[in-house]
Amino acid sequence: MMMTKTKYLLAGIAILFTLYSGTALYFSRHFFPHTKVEDWDLSFLNLAQSENLLNEQLEDFEFQVIQDVRDKETEKLYGKDFQLVYGDRSVLRDYLKKQKAWLWPWECLRRDREEIPFTVKYNREQLAEKVSQLPMCNISEKIISQNAHPYYEGNSFSIKPEVIGNELIPEKLLEHIENNIQERNQEIHVSKEFYKMPRYLSDSPEVTDACKLLNEYCNTEITYDAGDQTETVSRDTIAKWLKCSKNMKVRVNKDKIKKYVKDLAEKYDTCGKTREFTSRSGETVQVSGGTYGWILDQDLIFQQLYSHIKKKESFNAELPCVQSAKAHASADWGTTYLEVSISLQHMWYVEDGQVILDTPVVTGKPVPKTETPTGVYDIMGKLRHTVLIGDILPSTGEPEYKSPVEYWMRVTDTGIGFHDADWQTQFGKDVYTRSGSHGCINMPVQAIQAIFDRVETGTPVIIW
Repeated sequence: MMMTKTKYLLAGIAILFTLYSGTALYFSRHFFPHTKVEDWDLSFLNLAQSENLLNEQLEDFEFQVIQDVRDKETEKLYGKDFQLVYGDRSVLRDYLKKQKAWLWPWECLRRDREEIPFTVKYNREQLAEKVSQLPMCNISEKIISQNAHPYYEGNSFSIKPEVIGNELIPEKLLEHIENNIQERNQEIHVSKEFYKMPRYLSDSPEVTDACKLLNEYCNTEITYDAGDQTETVSRDTIAKWLKCSKNMKVRVNKDKIKKYVKDLAEKYDTCGKTREFTSRSGETVQVSGGTYGWILDQDLIFQQLYSHIKKKESFNAELPCVQSAKAHASADWGTTYLEVSISLQHMWYVEDGQVILDTPVVTGKPVPKTETPTGVYDIMGKLRHTVLIGDILPSTGEPEYKSPVEYWMRVTDTGIGFHDADWQTQFGKDVYTRSGSHGCINMPVQAIQAIFDRVETGTPVIIW
């Protein structure tokens, strides 16, 4: 009887051991209850079953791509579109190996089990293609982001606000989506950092500082006096000389200032230009050429304008010139001048608007080498008792002529001037066609004697 009980006891123990060890063997190949990969329950599943479950779930997994910048529009991506699967089978296998299968009764009761790490892998090329096909990446009407920037309106610079565009940065967006997929975030938010945003906004210090500087430059008051005329450089003009770069660096455009100065010279320069006046003969005459007249100092004016604007210093000054005349006018010779008419072979000396002397003269013989040049000149110098000497003749080595004169008033650097000519027996009419000078204006000795002391150096001379 005792033997029978012992047999039953041993048989029971054997059965229990078999059941226990069988269950332990089972849990050496299957996960304990409450084993999870995030929200997915792997309880009682083997390695292949677990992997299939995870892959099936990921295949149908839906990601919502939400635009935070524009109307919270939502677009979708699905795991199956880019072969989304569980990332590393070895992680599941290693976790399964570490299970304490022989302690299954106690392990099955545990609920605080360590969660298996979640990783995924996918076809990156397919994902990139799907992302590129999202409507947010294929907007038909693209809006290009634009920086806030200063602009001139009215009489001052203001800040034009930035434009927020709708162009995404593809590489940055793809990286952002990949990071969210790795973390299995179902909502992927696309904020402004993934758009091509303006570098400078309305309140950016670089923009406000640039706008302030531009207005300070425009506040420079610049005025030039030109006789009874005034040339004021307006705010609008200065504004056109200013430029703000893409990097919000303000510069003064030197070329535009030079163009302004050039236009100023075109307005005020008279030297060499065609000028109309009423001759003492009563004719309306146009005369051009010569060396007399206004010539602005363009280099100095440019330096003044550029320097004072950069320093934000207002100033008023006479219009700088390298050569001046008697008046800022078309007839800039004023009311005292010498006038010579080649066609009439006559000259007048006008002083303070009154004719002091008029006399017939003989001008240069009308051939290219000796004709008297036309234009507006001035008396460059005066001499008494001098000898006028011509060019050296190569054939003789002697001057072409040596002419002693009592009175000499030089007009050009080439030796043209007024002088007495006692060798001339007649003056006026067509004498110059037969016995004209080498370019000088021959005068009767009594005529030049009468005005020699009254005519000052610098007195304008009009020859037409």
